[in-house]
Amino acid sequence: MKAKQILKNVEILEYVNINKKTLEKLEISNVCDNEKNKKKLKNSCFVCIEGINFDSHSLSKKLEQYGVKLLVCNKKVETNIPYVIVKNTRSALGYIANNFYGNPTEHLKIIGVIGTNGKTSTTSILKQLFDMNKINCSLIGTSGVYINKKRFKETLTTPDPLLLNELFYKMVKAKSEVVVMEISAHAIALNKADFLKTDVLIFTNFSQDHLDFFKTMENYKQTKFLFFNNKNTKNAIINLDEKAGEELYAKIKDKIKTKTYGLEKEADLIAKNISLYLDKTYFDLIVNKRKISLCPSLSCLFNIYNVLSATLAMRVLGYTKNLYKNINKLKPVVGRFNIKKIKNNSYAIIDYAHTPESLRSVLENIKKLSDKKIISVFGCPGNRDEVKREIMGQIAYEYCEKIIITTDNPKYENPLIICNEILKGAKEKGIIIEDREKAIKKAYKDCNNNILLIAGKGSETYQDINNLKIKYSDKKALNKCIKKPKKQ
Repeated sequence: MKAKQILKNVEILEYVNINKKTLEKLEISNVCDNEKNKKKLKNSCFVCIEGINFDSHSLSKKLEQYGVKLLVCNKKVETNIPYVIVKNTRSALGYIANNFYGNPTEHLKIIGVIGTNGKTSTTSILKQLFDMNKINCSLIGTSGVYINKKRFKETLTTPDPLLLNELFYKMVKAKSEVVVMEISAHAIALNKADFLKTDVLIFTNFSQDHLDFFKTMENYKQTKFLFFNNKNTKNAIINLDEKAGEELYAKIKDKIKTKTYGLEKEADLIAKNISLYLDKTYFDLIVNKRKISLCPSLSCLFNIYNVLSATLAMRVLGYTKNLYKNINKLKPVVGRFNIKKIKNNSYAIIDYAHTPESLRSVLENIKKLSDKKIISVFGCPGNRDEVKREIMGQIAYEYCEKIIITTDNPKYENPLIICNEILKGAKEKGIIIEDREKAIKKAYKDCNNNILLIAGKGSETYQDINNLKIKYSDKKALNKCIKKPKKQ
């Protein structure tokens, strides 16, 4: 591919060791943003990224020996390799990767979901609805990547631009019609998704998370808002019951085609007459003043919001065939309020709740659904947002009879330090059992006509400890407790 094609839509500030005319004739066989795979570097366009811990501009001289043909930089470097200077190499990488893979996004309908909580559930509900209508739908998010029906391993919530565009390319090859994807605030802040134009962009909600990176709640919120613009989306869908949603709606309603949903406000799509149960929910959907009675096998109030946003997205894109009939067939999202009857008239719930707001929401919903006392098992991730740890302990103290504090994904931090910070909020109701499997075993043993909430990891199949992904599953740990020993 010619360098000119690869750099389409990239604003070049300066040409170094090359001129514009020569650049147009330069043949490129690959695009790279790191030096790990040496074979890929030959005849490649290498995009230098200035990271928090490492700046690959420092590799510019070294890359000469690997046969790199073109560098993309955001500053002057020492090298004989031809290079161009751009304003932001992270942003440029998205456009370059998209061009290299033949602009696959032009052949896909993309539904993006932005919000602190509800992204995974909303994308999963959307995928179920498309699958039921036999429409080829791919998914990208926290729970993994699906290309139509085939599942691939977990990656970042929003993958880096090279991998993301490679996935889009594979989806087009697999004849996917639609992609539903989570768009993280980190990806927006780091300009990883600048190239992306969504057909529909959903805003679910906003609450505390990632303050280690964003420093303030206002920075975090405004970063989420950034993507709601004419360049990155054609249609916006907003939760109007959210204070942040109201703010966003007022900000964009005259600039982008926008639809709203909610339970309390006069939105475009409303749910009324709600009855909640542990294994299902009854509610009426109000569509253009028409009442549609529904009963999906989903628990909790927050899942009604997720269904509303997914329904509105389907309607905006014109996928209305069997829509309401299929909503009644929806199954619980894996790792999100998955409920199971265990012993002594007790129930266990596995949920991904890992922020103060999501933990409070799950516990509030349990209280609405049952008068049983709650035993909770949870921890907090390491190397991020230390402020929320004590807050989550306080929330658990407010709702739970007993709190078993354990390891989540400590990364490079000492798990015991994290647990003790949660314990400050949990007070006398909290005990620390560092080993997560043993913590679940202890909670299961203590269950007697209780609700056991295992929160924080949901469907994750690993624990991140000292940069090692160790195989682990809350579901498997619980099933070990439930499984009765074989008779000799």
